[in-house]
Amino acid sequence: MSNLVPIVTPASNAEGVAVGFEPTAIFEQSLDEGSISASSCFLVEIPTHNEESLDAFLANAALGNIVPAKVESERINLLDEDLYTGLDFGTDIDSGEKYRTKITINPDTLLKPNTTFAAMLSKDISLLSVFDPEPNGGNTGTGALVSQGVYEGLAADTYTITVVTSGNKNTAKYVWTRASDGKTSVSIEARARYIGIDEGLKIKFTDGTYVIGDSFVIRTLPADTQVDIYSWTFSSGSGDYQVPDDEKSDDVLNIPVVGGSTTAGDALFVVGVEPANADSMLKIPRKANVKVGDVAIITKEYTSLFNDYTVEFLAGATAGAEVIGLVGTDITVTIEDGVSTAQQVVDAFNASALVNVNFEASTESTATGQVVQAQSSLSKGIDATVITVTFNKDLKAASVTDKVKITSQPIYPSGPSEELTFTTAVSGKQLIMTLVEQG
Repeated sequence: MSNLVPIVTPASNAEGVAVGFEPTAIFEQSLDEGSISASSCFLVEIPTHNEESLDAFLANAALGNIVPAKVESERINLLDEDLYTGLDFGTDIDSGEKYRTKITINPDTLLKPNTTFAAMLSKDISLLSVFDPEPNGGNTGTGALVSQGVYEGLAADTYTITVVTSGNKNTAKYVWTRASDGKTSVSIEARARYIGIDEGLKIKFTDGTYVIGDSFVIRTLPADTQVDIYSWTFSSGSGDYQVPDDEKSDDVLNIPVVGGSTTAGDALFVVGVEPANADSMLKIPRKANVKVGDVAIITKEYTSLFNDYTVEFLAGATAGAEVIGLVGTDITVTIEDGVSTAQQVVDAFNASALVNVNFEASTESTATGQVVQAQSSLSKGIDATVITVTFNKDLKAASVTDKVKITSQPIYPSGPSEELTFTTAVSGKQLIMTLVEQG
């Protein structure tokens, strides 16, 4: 475990700190961004009537003492506070020490005036355990990966991410291979948000194209967390400030509209949302799926329409010439019993116009002979969830991309928020967002 001592602002025991100040901590080492969150870096308000020692107070601090805030981490240069723009693949002698990490705690509202606060950095903060993905020099796609920890493995390892289906950040497919034991995953759909793949290692795909055969190498180390909780205190000042008396403050949105930008008297604002605010029990969409032998079959759309469709393997065909049938809701795959390989079944299935409009097949055990299988039903399909936001103006369809995000957060136990994946469409004044399967 490490003893990570940061440079902090405001200074320890500082007084008269502005109520709009954002505390920061700069570590001389590269930290794992995945270990930095509102649950590991936060502010606690210390009541002025408290007569206990700081240690005793913090040991008994209630949830209500925590100041609601967002936490950001930045890579900065070793000799100044400019953003570090390079990458660390974990291959150099100075890997893990190429940049410093700056943590900023950004309170949701102004701090209370004339109040003492303690900034807390928990033991969960770790030195860099997941390095940047290194692209293969022969990649022909334009996309890149971003990785994050904290890595939970007990020994250093290397992961290779290989694209197996061309596409973009939400449509490409890939597999990962772990160097320590050669394990290779099933085919996984790319996502433009962080997806956990193994031992706490997370990856996400960025804008660009991904071509079959493109690959990236990610090197990992066991997590190295702090020995102790780090904390320091400071006190806010009188808090002399004025709040603008404007009923439209905080309502103007940065989304372009048809006809140009808005004016002060003609602002863009939301007039309705569906589902309604505070609605609960909304379901995350899923594709219906089933595994028959060594072949996985999944619907192409997020829908419950094909739940209870059945798939069975019958004998009577020749290996390499498998026959696909569809009668009502029953799908049949006629094979050469014990001879037809899983890959031959997959190829025949995906080539059949009877089923490939709505379904697709895949396998991990490509060369394994398949045998006759009884009927199995597709299940767990859930229809897509649509979120509609209605504005007072027509929106520019081409300008909405990357200006909206949807997040989820566990209610109990509380945890960090996570971005959800969705597609967007614009229809006049409506922004329509359709959630897709998470994971």
